[in-house]
Parts: sequence; C-alpha cells; structure tokens
Amino acid sequence: MLAALLLAGCVLAPVPAHLQGRVFLGGDAAPAPEYLFFARDWTTEGSDHIRAVRGHRYKYIRNFAPELPYLPFPPDTYWQPVMQALWRRAAAGALEGAQRQFMAQTKPPEELYDTEADPHEVVNLAGDPAHAGRLVRMRTALDRWIESTGDLGAVPWAELERRFRPDGVYQRAARPRASPPGGTFHRPTTVALSCPTEGATIEYTTELGKAPRWKLYTGPLRLRAGELRELRFRCGRLGYFDSEIVRYGWWDRAARVPRPTGDR
Repeated sequence: MLAALLLAGCVLAPVPAHLQGRVFLGGDAAPAPEYLFFARDWTTEGSDHIRAVRGHRYKYIRNFAPELPYLPFPPDTYWQPVMQALWRRAAAGALEGAQRQFMAQTKPPEELYDTEADPHEVVNLAGDPAHAGRLVRMRTALDRWIESTGDLGAVPWAELERRFRPDGVYQRAARPRASPPGGTFHRPTTVALSCPTEGATIEYTTELGKAPRWKLYTGPLRLRAGELRELRFRCGRLGYFDSEIVRYGWWDRAARVPRPTGDR
C-alpha cells in the first residue's frame, strides 16, 4: 500500500538516453512489449548458462549446456534436510513426476511451457506438434534478441576466458582520453571523454576528497570557470581492473594562479 501511495504521488522525470528500459507508469507509458527476455549466466563453476523468452502466456527456454543437470551439485541449499532427502531418494531411484524431473542429470535443449495451464512449468511442450509454430516464433525472437544485444550466451566459456584474460592474465581498462587534451583553463570549456577499451564505461567526479561520488559519463561535459576545482575520470569494464584515474583541470579563481595538473 505504501509503495502504491508513493508511486501515485511521484513526478516522473525524463528518461536518460543511456538508460535501458521503458516507461511503464503515467501518461507517457510505452506499449507493453510482445516478449520479455531472461538470462542465467555461468553458474556451476562457469559452465551452465540459459536464455529464456516470456510472452503473455508461453515461456521458451534454451539450455546451452543440456548435458548438465537443473540443480548443480552441491547446491547452496544442500545442507537443508529437504534437499538431503531429495538427493538420497534420487540416488535410490525413488523419485517420480516433477520431483524426478527436478533432480534429472540432464536438461532438454529447448523447453516450452504454457504458464497459464502449467504455472509450475512441468509439462514441456517443445516436442508437441500442436505448438511447433509457437516454438519457432519464440526461438526466432530469442535469436534476434541475441544478435541485436550482442549477447555472449552462445560463446563457450573457454573462449570468454581467453578474451577476458589472455594467457590467464587479468587486463586493465585503457587510460581514458579527453578532448580537448587536459590542462588548466580559465574559461567555459566542453570536455568530451572516451575510452579505447571496447565495451568499457567511463565514470567521472568533480568532487574532492578521498570518497568522492562518481557519476556515469553519458556525453560531453560543460565546465564553467571558477565553479569547478577538479575533474577526474576513469574507465572500467566488467572482468577488467579499472584504469588509472586521470585528472583533467584545476584552477583557482580567487588566486588566479594555475595549479599543476596531471595523472594520479
């Protein structure tokens, strides 16, 4: 109830260009999408990963490692008595129905469920000729999503490791660049930042001190003389060490004496 009241009284701000998603409240709400997409990535010591597509009623799942079980061993809940009982009964071949399916040692490459008639997703319709057309449509929708987003779900783990850590060594994001080049200035200046490392993001701060608040860089920054003491920025990418922090400009309006700039 509290959440509903807060939402009812909130003012929706414009959506930043860099933000992925859609407006789902208010007069500017976007139309509901035909499909939603889901991912489960690199569990079980970097081996299993899954993609899924959900429509209004049906759900399609693609298992990229069908040779692996649904439940990794040992699961995080292995110590719980109910899980220990399931493992014992599975080893004895005493499970039936959904319990047996849950503890199976392999998965089907594809799954299709009617979430209205089968909310617990027990009856796999992927092999049912009556649903062949729907299977193809949802399979195609997932293929298009993978291509349009650059998803790495189909790339083997060994290949990803080679990309992220050539020769087993963690990489560091490249040093960010500024245009115009860094230096001390005394007039309004627009600074554009970039990073040579593909897939990296840039964050920046204009605050001093040991614990500044960092912001996501989304476009050129307009710096006004006398109002800013320092601009620091760095590059970062998942799986990489952050780049060095680069300090752009520093000036003192009162003293009118430029202070040294540089990297640190």
